[in-house]
Amino acid sequence: MGWLVDLAKEYGFWVIALAFIGYLIRVLLDEDKSALWRARFYKVAFELTGKKDKEKKFISNDVKGKLNLARRAMHFGQSILPRAIDVVWVDNISPAAADIKEGEFIVRLDPAASQEKNIVSLATLLVQKTTLQGIRHSVDKPIQVAIDMNLVKHLIRELGNKNVLDWFLSNEYQHTVNTDKDCKHRNEQLLAIDERGLFTRLLLVELDEFSKKIYGMAPKQVMATEVCGFIDFLHTLVTRQAKQIVPLQFAKTYFRINIILVAKTDKILYTGVGPYVFAMNTSLNKKLDTVYVLIFDKDWLGEVDIPALEDFKSKVAALQQELNTRTIAVKDFSLDFHYIDQTGKHRRATCIRYKAPITN
Repeated sequence: MGWLVDLAKEYGFWVIALAFIGYLIRVLLDEDKSALWRARFYKVAFELTGKKDKEKKFISNDVKGKLNLARRAMHFGQSILPRAIDVVWVDNISPAAADIKEGEFIVRLDPAASQEKNIVSLATLLVQKTTLQGIRHSVDKPIQVAIDMNLVKHLIRELGNKNVLDWFLSNEYQHTVNTDKDCKHRNEQLLAIDERGLFTRLLLVELDEFSKKIYGMAPKQVMATEVCGFIDFLHTLVTRQAKQIVPLQFAKTYFRINIILVAKTDKILYTGVGPYVFAMNTSLNKKLDTVYVLIFDKDWLGEVDIPALEDFKSKVAALQQELNTRTIAVKDFSLDFHYIDQTGKHRRATCIRYKAPITN
């Protein structure tokens, strides 16, 4: 408590009191953070009294607060996935979720001693009920399962609780993604896409866009075929070898996408940004809906040629400016992220999504 006394001496008691009150107000206004505080209170009350109602309130507030805070850290594009939930406790019902109202589930959870299982169960139901909405009928079952399980893994990882993640990987993830050969194959593809950082920043973004395009339509085989093809396309891209030429355009009925890679150091250093601007304008002239610019770091240059690294960075900055001024592409979002390359090294990259301008 000495640090608190020192702060009070330096800044005055009322300053500390106002700061504390401000913190409390922020917590109270944030439903998810206040849920975690309520969970702590009910946990102590349950341990002291052993009453079942206190245990239920601890479990529901703890799970709800943790999962909602975790999903808020899972931005992809300009959306948040999955959306917020509320937990309504009901005894003696099926473990499956049932809708009550928008964003609210009825669930059956286990006793507090099984909180790892509770978190995993609700995280899994949350993902299944709030992702691939409107297109589950248009996505093959192995892809559904692989996407759900990898998204649950992301959500649980955001919790920062290794015990919960270990429980999920051991008791749910492994046997679910290895249900059959097709599911295992799709999961391996998604793992590669995820390691390169494009699972939540590109694949799910485009699946969400796809769902908007086909909203209200009857399912057609071409829909499932294109989803499968798009995953194959991304997998080929992220597993390409050095200097290997792979398709960078996927132009079908529902998915019309081009990818511009800023990966060759000598290309941007010696030819400048012109070819990339030309590629963007060519994509728009082909009536493609979306263009991604993927920029990969060149930190290794700093070990052999520092001026070249600085030149690379300035060229990348100039490229982004040129794309904004010399093309009619509409910038949707730009995300910096870390990924694992094929040699296992942790690297940095930037994913920028551009959309074709809306025409009447």
